Amino acid sequence: DGPDDERVARIAAEYVFEPCASAPRAEVKDRLLRSIHKLHKRLGGAMAQACVDAIERADADDRWDTVAAHEPWIRPLLVDYYDKHYRQELQRYPREVAFRGDIPALVEWLSAGGAHASTKMSPPPGDEAGLAGP
Repeated sequence: DGPDDERVARIAAEYVFEPCASAPRAEVKDRLLRSIHKLHKRLGGAMAQACVDAIERADADDRWDTVAAHEPWIRPLLVDYYDKHYRQELQRYPREVAFRGDIPALVEWLSAGGAHASTKMSPPPGDEAGLAGP
């Protein structure tokens, strides 16, 4: 388990489990498929189809309400699409990063005064899970 696993679980909760609490599963699935369709050109045909197939498999699976059923489409979207484009945008439009690190480091940083502290804490070397500031 690592930061990507936590992110996958949060995305599954936000886009699958929480919506299923107030809407039928078929409606939630349809929203997910429409979202993938909207991203089709950006994702590329193969990745978009892989995500659609994974959502269909999750729907056919009696584990729909588990992270494991949705990980095959969520993880590639996060790692291969979102993270890649996020890094590209940071390079394209450089800005000061107030903090970069995992959740425990963020809590420590905020407890020490965060961006309002008189001395800034430097980001942990090599940390790619960073949380960028404004």
